[in-house]
Amino acid sequence: MFVATIAGASFGGLATALQLQRRGVVPFSVLDASDGPPTAQVGAHAVGLWTNAWWVLDALGVGERARECCRCRADVFRVGDMGSELADGRWVRRAFAAPAEHEFRRVRSGDVMQAMRDALTGASIEYGGRIEDRLDEIGRRSGEPTLVVGADGADSFVRRQLLRRDATPRYAGYVAHRGIARIPWRAPNMSDSPSTAALDAPGCVTLLLGRGDGTRIGVQRMDDERVFWFGCENVHQSQLDTLPSPLERMASLTAAPSRLSSSMRAAVQQLLQATPSEDASTARCRDLFPPVFQGICPARNVLAALVGDAAHPCTPNLSQGVGLALEDGYALANLLSNAYAARRRSAADLAVVLRAYQRQRARRVATVMLRSRLVGAALQMELPPPLVALRNRLAIPLALRPQSFVSHARLPIPAQ
Repeated sequence: MFVATIAGASFGGLATALQLQRRGVVPFSVLDASDGPPTAQVGAHAVGLWTNAWWVLDALGVGERARECCRCRADVFRVGDMGSELADGRWVRRAFAAPAEHEFRRVRSGDVMQAMRDALTGASIEYGGRIEDRLDEIGRRSGEPTLVVGADGADSFVRRQLLRRDATPRYAGYVAHRGIARIPWRAPNMSDSPSTAALDAPGCVTLLLGRGDGTRIGVQRMDDERVFWFGCENVHQSQLDTLPSPLERMASLTAAPSRLSSSMRAAVQQLLQATPSEDASTARCRDLFPPVFQGICPARNVLAALVGDAAHPCTPNLSQGVGLALEDGYALANLLSNAYAARRRSAADLAVVLRAYQRQRARRVATVMLRSRLVGAALQMELPPPLVALRNRLAIPLALRPQSFVSHARLPIPAQ
């Protein structure tokens, strides 16, 4: 017999717990190092959820509640230039409709995690416990084997214990400022001055490409009252600790006349002015390759599996960080439950399950991570004007063919 201790009430950790609860065969507990559930401010960041993420959320029984928090489903993707005037319809260089079978929405991370926590009725989350203390306790325990599921984020303590070295994610060279603006939707008319309405139309995802200076801006309406935005810029690692607040930095970036047209600047500044400071943040874009899925903590002789950012921090260019974490948790819980139900419950059996988990997830995760890394490199590349025009008007639009663009959202996990 084995038991599972899930270290981290993250997306991956909660997905693991909910599917173990749903299958109802593996004893488990959940602990989190934070003092309690995230506050509204902590959960203010919005995450993109593709078809694969919604499939898992539906399988876990929380999909419909999560959809209630983000009414606007994205059906159209648009790519434009920061330097074009909004009054000129030619600012959209490429637009395409998402394939009908795919679903993409932007939702506050705190809303989805609250829905997942509320659905976890079979176990309570133990807050405030140090993961290292729990590992020490498990290591001293004799008798039944215990699996630790590391779901403790990109700077995972559990991952460091597995590798016995500093496994710091690689900084990709750029940051993402992001926020949620409070702007009620109103359809524009011909007499309106330039406004955000041209960028945040319901059902549209808008990406604005820069002029070869390593910048880009994205806009997506979440519902009738809220608009998500982000801005990426190249920042040397030595300057990361001295960046101003995200709203101050975005205001500075968009103020340069050479970067945005006057109407584009006015629209973006409206977004910034309508964003409460607590709803804005800056993330360092990082990843870790190759991913680390499982192993044994040598100092404590404890088997461990990793899910989500603990296993594979990913750059945000495909909006797949949460989706991959949900897939991880769902897949791991099913493999554990299948083994437990078949009475394969020894430490040796558990090690076999973890190797199967790694085989099932490694190729899928590596493919998405590398694709995200390449997309980010192409979009953040600093280029001379002739090459910028070639990238913005030809290469990027050609790369955004609907079926190939959304191929990362196809779920490779069988339902159970």
